[in-house]
Amino acid sequence: MSLYASKKAIEITIKLFTDLHECGRCGNFFTEIENVGRWECKYHPGTYDHVIDCWTCCGQSMRRPAFHHRGYGHLMTWSGKDKWNIGPEMPEGCCRRDCQSKKMTPIPKDVLLVEDIATLIPYMEMTLDSRPGLKRGPLRLERQESRPYILWEKAPYTTSK
Repeated sequence: MSLYASKKAIEITIKLFTDLHECGRCGNFFTEIENVGRWECKYHPGTYDHVIDCWTCCGQSMRRPAFHHRGYGHLMTWSGKDKWNIGPEMPEGCCRRDCQSKKMTPIPKDVLLVEDIATLIPYMEMTLDSRPGLKRGPLRLERQESRPYILWEKAPYTTSK
C-alpha cells in the first residue's frame, strides 16, 4: 500500500497492524506495528540433531537436570527456593527475530517492504532507523536475523545444479 492509498485500505492496514497477538515462542503480547523489524524474540534457524546431540546452527545442546550423572537424581525433591533453580530444558535461540503470532495473519513472516506500511510510520513509537531489521536496497524490514552457514555447527546440505 502506498502513502496515498484509499481511506478504506489505510483503515484495513491499521486494523491488521494494531491487533493484539501472543507470541508462540516467548509468550509475549505484541502488536505488529511495534513488533516488525525489532527482533526481540530468539530462535534456532537449524534443527536439533539427535545424533550429535545439539542444534545444527550453533552447537548448543539440551540442558540436563541437576544430578543427571548420578543414579539418585530422579529421587531428589525440590522445595522452597530450590524448586525454581531448574532451568528450561531447551536453550534460547542463537538468532533473533520478530515475535510470531500463534494465529495465522496475512502479514508476511519473512520480509515486509517499507512502502507497504508507509502510512503506519508516523504512528510507530520506535523509529525505523533504530530497528535492526531495516535493510536498504530496496528499503525493507526483515523479520528475522540470518546466520551465515560458515558459523553453523553442521551446515545444512545444499544441492548445486
